[in-house]
Amino acid sequence: MIAFAVGTGVGINTAMAAELGISNNKKADEYAGIGTPLAVVMWFLFAVICWFLMPLYARMSTKDPQVIADVVLYGRIVCLFSFGLFLESIWTKVLQAYGDMKTPMIAQVCGAVTNIILDPVLIFGMFGLPKMGIMGAAIATVLGQIVAAVIVCKKGFRKSPPLKLYKPYIIRSFKLGLPNILMQSAYTIYIFGLNMILKTFSDQAVTTLGLYYKWQSFFFIPLGAMQTCIVPVISYNYGTRNIERCKKTLIYAIYWGLSLMFVGILLFVTIPDKLLSVFSKDPLEIEIGTVAFRIIAISFIPLVASLTFPVFFQAIGFSFKSSLLTIIRTVVCFVPLGFIFSRFGLNYFWLTFPTTEVITTTVGIIFYRQFLNKDYVKNAVSGLEKQTFDSKIGDDFTAKNDIFSEPCVENSDILQNLGTENLSVETGQSEPYLKPSKPGVIITIARTHGSSGKEIGKMVANKLGIPFYYKEMIALAAHESGLDKEFISNLHRSSPDMMRSLYLSSHVVQRAVRAQNKIIKKIAECGSCVIVGRAADYVLKGYKNLVRVFVNAPMSFRVERVKTVYGDTEGEAVKNIKRADKARAHYYKHISGLKWGDNSNYELKIDSSLGLIAAADQIVNFVNTLPTDNA
Repeated sequence: MIAFAVGTGVGINTAMAAELGISNNKKADEYAGIGTPLAVVMWFLFAVICWFLMPLYARMSTKDPQVIADVVLYGRIVCLFSFGLFLESIWTKVLQAYGDMKTPMIAQVCGAVTNIILDPVLIFGMFGLPKMGIMGAAIATVLGQIVAAVIVCKKGFRKSPPLKLYKPYIIRSFKLGLPNILMQSAYTIYIFGLNMILKTFSDQAVTTLGLYYKWQSFFFIPLGAMQTCIVPVISYNYGTRNIERCKKTLIYAIYWGLSLMFVGILLFVTIPDKLLSVFSKDPLEIEIGTVAFRIIAISFIPLVASLTFPVFFQAIGFSFKSSLLTIIRTVVCFVPLGFIFSRFGLNYFWLTFPTTEVITTTVGIIFYRQFLNKDYVKNAVSGLEKQTFDSKIGDDFTAKNDIFSEPCVENSDILQNLGTENLSVETGQSEPYLKPSKPGVIITIARTHGSSGKEIGKMVANKLGIPFYYKEMIALAAHESGLDKEFISNLHRSSPDMMRSLYLSSHVVQRAVRAQNKIIKKIAECGSCVIVGRAADYVLKGYKNLVRVFVNAPMSFRVERVKTVYGDTEGEAVKNIKRADKARAHYYKHISGLKWGDNSNYELKIDSSLGLIAAADQIVNFVNTLPTDNA
């Protein structure tokens, strides 16, 4: 239930963040609007399913009639009245998408305090209330959830959008939230699997595992908080290509985590019986737990890295590797290893924990070494060069930001000077600059890979005598955002297909997208121009004198062009064309919500197989036939 509630909220939150990143507040509100009905539907489904399945679930975990009765009673109450959990999770994520972290925090605290206060009152029957036992614990839980939901309701609730929007919005929200749902569900599945194995020994062995998870949360919660904090730090510095700072952040996080877990090791090894006696008086549980705690304590050392590496890869956009590490740990290792070790006896079962963490950490180190060998990382500017470069361009960068807020033509001389004075650390060449032009036509060119749309765009710009923007636009966006040019250039192809939506919605990517959109609009304000790529046709939608062009060609022509230009074999050419087109289509859909290449999005579609010069002439002829307001 928590996995679906929180995961769905994360999906809606991510979709909203993407829309807010491009200033599409109306669409963000529409995504928020589907949250409440979606929460109600999920609550109803879980309430019905869990009501009927709870007895079966209880019998799978224990044979004790009293425990089964308690599980069914508690489970049915918390599932039947779980609407507070679902609504609070959705509304909290809506508020967080708008940057409100304070209200959800207050709601969580108030919900927890309500639960804590009502627990003894309802369980033991205080202040004249009847003694309810396990039923009282369940009622306290759901009342705490309802209190939290009430607090976030006023700000988190949004009006429902038209019904026709539900299907695409729900599909996208679940697509974005699915990794989170799967990851949270994986923890439930592996704990359930371990319980099933321990059940073959005794109920006390199952209880011991539960006692361990109670105590480990005291160390895992601050570790998780630290990991949450390093995500934006690593993400931003990866975008600015400050790889040294990314590595240092990872190392410091692991060092801090080790110091925290060292306290856990000390307690688990020296006083396990004292820790266990806080929650249990059963001599057998304390006996089993004493052995278990001391063996599990060994896992705390590799555990820090095994939990931190997934966060690191998530921060730099390697979502597939991040998810894979979590799956290896929770699904591949825990239950199979637990089953194998349990064949040798209960005491050997606890070796599952250190073995799992060592395997996960080892795989994480392998992935990290692969990361260090990537060209983007190996060719990054060193820390000292980065510092020198930052201080060198600091004044100019500030000046550019000031200039971007002013009309382009009035500052043309300054822009020209800035452009010729700023030198690239990597190439030694002058950085490109905004090029004022006469008012007239703005041409945007979207193109399939291998159709030579970029070359055609250059020809059109030369024939019309107007500025051409491609790499220049990326460089200007890099200056505007403070991010690395190569990072911005590779935005649409820097993650595996299945995780691309999640990657494009990340904080650092949204920062780059906002900078790109701002630069595209500023370029358009400078007069006539040709802009290639970056969904410029959508960004400038509604501008006067805008001509949106889509360049395509038959696959056979494109394969030959890619083979000639990039030296690919025929197989490589076909593969790269399909991959590039898919990435561009996904990026365009993410930015605009529209279908890339659809006829309705363009004034002109060109077949470049007729010849590049002929294609360029076709665009020029089309432009020359148009009446312009500023001709």
